Amino acid sequence: ALALFSTLRVPTAYAASQVGTATANVILREGESSSTKALSTIKKGNSVEVLSTSGSWAKVKTGSLTGYVYLKYLTVTAAPSTSSSTLKRGDQGQEVKELQQALISLGYLSADATGTFGSATEEAVKKFQKNAGLTADGLAGSKTLAKIQEKANADKGQSSGDSATGSLKRGDESSAVTELQDLLKSAGYFNSESTGYFGSLTETAVKNFQRANKLTADGIAGAKTLSALRAITKPADNSNGSNGSSGTTTAAPSGSLKEGDESDAVLQLQKKLIEKGYLSTEATGFFGSATRKAVMQFQKEMNLTADGIAGSKTLEKLFASTSNNNNNNSGSTGSVDTSKSLKKGDENDDVKQLQKKLIEKGYLSTEATGFFGTATEAALKKFQKDNGLTQDGVAGAKTLELLNGSASKTDDNSTGSSGTTSAPAGVLKKGDESDEVKKLQKKLIEKGYLSTEATGFFGTATEEALKKFQKDKGLTQDGIAGTATLNELYRDENAAKPDDSANKDEGNDSETATPPDEPVQDSKTNGNVVLVDWWSDVIVNNLKRGETAEVKDVLTGITFTIARYGGSNHLDAEPLTPEDSRKYFECFGYIQTWNARPIHITIKGVTYAAAMNGMPHGGERIADNDFNGQFCIHFLNSRTHGGNQVNQDMQKQIMVAFEAGA
Repeated sequence: ALALFSTLRVPTAYAASQVGTATANVILREGESSSTKALSTIKKGNSVEVLSTSGSWAKVKTGSLTGYVYLKYLTVTAAPSTSSSTLKRGDQGQEVKELQQALISLGYLSADATGTFGSATEEAVKKFQKNAGLTADGLAGSKTLAKIQEKANADKGQSSGDSATGSLKRGDESSAVTELQDLLKSAGYFNSESTGYFGSLTETAVKNFQRANKLTADGIAGAKTLSALRAITKPADNSNGSNGSSGTTTAAPSGSLKEGDESDAVLQLQKKLIEKGYLSTEATGFFGSATRKAVMQFQKEMNLTADGIAGSKTLEKLFASTSNNNNNNSGSTGSVDTSKSLKKGDENDDVKQLQKKLIEKGYLSTEATGFFGTATEAALKKFQKDNGLTQDGVAGAKTLELLNGSASKTDDNSTGSSGTTSAPAGVLKKGDESDEVKKLQKKLIEKGYLSTEATGFFGTATEEALKKFQKDKGLTQDGIAGTATLNELYRDENAAKPDDSANKDEGNDSETATPPDEPVQDSKTNGNVVLVDWWSDVIVNNLKRGETAEVKDVLTGITFTIARYGGSNHLDAEPLTPEDSRKYFECFGYIQTWNARPIHITIKGVTYAAAMNGMPHGGERIADNDFNGQFCIHFLNSRTHGGNQVNQDMQKQIMVAFEAGA
């Protein structure tokens, strides 16, 4: 359910008046809230006068009506003013950023919009001025700004973000977004159709990928995020024997680079620092304090003068080839030589093999470059911590033996069928790695106990998930998947469809209710909160399909509005508006999960204890709420639709909500 809108922004600080064009059918409301009275609907393409903006709302006037609309559904244009100030090299702020965004959209600026007017921005302004017949002085005065806006308005029908090397963000629509979605899908972070539109699902997928790969989780697919995605989803093409070098190798920039510089050479420098694990921010092309610190760290480790200036010696060392034999990238990962000790600063094929092992086990997200830098050290420490070793970041004999040994354990347990759901044979424990572990993880994910991916490696997360399952089932909580645990985990396989589970609720609007044999429990109250049995029909009778209710997340206090989609064994709901969808995702930290959270839901003035999951799925009725599908809300004794089972996680969170009172 996606609402398309343009995100092309041009400088507005010099505007005398503003006009907004609706990029979707948008409701004009009486106040700055989706719960206020609807005055009228502004049709897509119609223009309104923008009186003011506040947060995510715009106060507008259309005809005789004055009200509020979501700002994100307006493309705002401004008339030029001769009283505006001039933007020049050295300036910083939002006005500069908006100027840069306009220059990027027109193809004059290739670096990111940083908000700092540096040399690259100045050159872009000069180039535009020259093409527009203006004085090419690099100063963005009123005439230049007016011309830029005029050109941007003329070109605003073109899709934003259509360069695969630029930043892609929510609201963009282009072939580059389609490529991004395909990459996310290949990496296992996006399971919807690649539409080319960057909506809330794509933003959530990008954030999840960024978190997993220790990038800034801002939901914006910049150069670093795209580079990391391509490195993960595309096989290395280094075995073709072309001059014996990697296809991604670039020559070192010439000259000296220092803080304050802005150029493609800086962008190239930053990409190399990111690749070697020294820089964690995006490659923007602007040499700021973060880049200077990264250069200094590299210089210290290479025994160079640590002045933070990337001179010829620093650049030569940084861009030196990391391996003379790149055909090691293909095929399966072999064992690392345990007779050698590897540490930070080393650079050889043994380091590359070590990195491959760490990548294979999910500890390292960068490429296997053969250089032992900060990222490799951090990954190794995490592996050592998870396996009870000394966390020194040095790959000694014990660390390497464990890295080599656990890769081949229980491989003969695989049945060769990826679709089977029968219980694994034997005992599975921490440190094991096999298809049987992957099968176990999928089952734990299905039942809502494990939120990470099924990797096939039995680590700390899998052990903790198993202990939680064992606790809920009254089993010995040892984190080992023995016969009793596996039988209980797979107990419902013969009686239910492969997709049925205790926690995975695939809503079905056509299903009839399947009430339990047990009697309906009496309602209880705690303060203003009511604990009501789902099978009493109180909820069903008071919240019809399409009617709305207010949800409050107990743990965060976030509130949003939902509309009932349907549901018979429990309530299926949809966020009412895009803002409600944003708040829903915020409750779960922008992570999609079947795990439950305690909520209070207010229906016709009465507040009930309930629980919701964080997994959009199934059908939908609301077409413009930035939400694909529906989500589940459970009440006391409600059941799943797929397997007609009581979801214990939901029931536990319902009691948390009830005990919290109001």
